[in-house]
Formats: sequence, structure tokens, C-alpha cells
Amino acid sequence: MGLFTAFLAYGLYTMGLERMESSRAAIVASLEPVVGTLVGILWFREVPGWDNVLGICLVLGAIA
Repeated sequence: MGLFTAFLAYGLYTMGLERMESSRAAIVASLEPVVGTLVGILWFREVPGWDNVLGICLVLGAIA
């Protein structure tokens, strides 16, 4: 379990940083909670609360 969730993820992230600017990588990394929330809503049919919607809007607004 730790091999996939920690070692493999960290290795792939490091390999991705070698091919991308660090400023762009930080922006892409900040989208992770948004994508996780949207996967929960779309894939697992979770009902989003107002705080989820507000958080998504704030993250996307900060990136824009």
C-alpha cells in the first residue's frame, strides 16, 4: 500500500518536475483538492456542500 501511495507518487511527481517549470508545477499541484472533490461528486455521487463549492471557487479564482 505504501509503495503506491507514497513511493510511486513521489517518484512520478519528481519525474514530472524535471520536465516542467516549478511555478507551473505549483499551480497544477494546487488543483489536486479540486480534482479530488470533483471525482467524489461525479464518480461516487457525493452531494457537495456549500463549503465544497466555495472552496472550489476560491482555488480556481486564486489560480486565475
